[in-house]
Amino acid sequence: MGESITLDVALKVLIVESANDVAVMIAEGIAGSQEAFVQRMNETAQHLGMRRTNFANVNGLPDERQVTTARDLAKLARAIIIAFPEHADLFTTVEVQVGKQIMRTHNGLLVSSPAPTA
Repeated sequence: MGESITLDVALKVLIVESANDVAVMIAEGIAGSQEAFVQRMNETAQHLGMRRTNFANVNGLPDERQVTTARDLAKLARAIIIAFPEHADLFTTVEVQVGKQIMRTHNGLLVSSPAPTA
């Protein structure tokens, strides 16, 4: 406890493990609170034209107020790809090491499908 990790490692843990506590840590580190981060998420969603999306929490856990569509998520994915092409490798991460622990993805699609080449 009380240890820190880099944002890069935190994002990889979040992608590989869907770690709810890491989502909270990132949100609080960036926006000061989960609520402030959710507000930023919703503002960004509106800016991107994600008209049928409302985020209610930072970790994607069930909440009746939280809704989205496949089309809106595609808009988000496209925006991320365009804005941050240098971080594309994050989304093909199948394992991450934190200290001595190695975490592996449970996403069978990532494991069984080869990564696209540029």
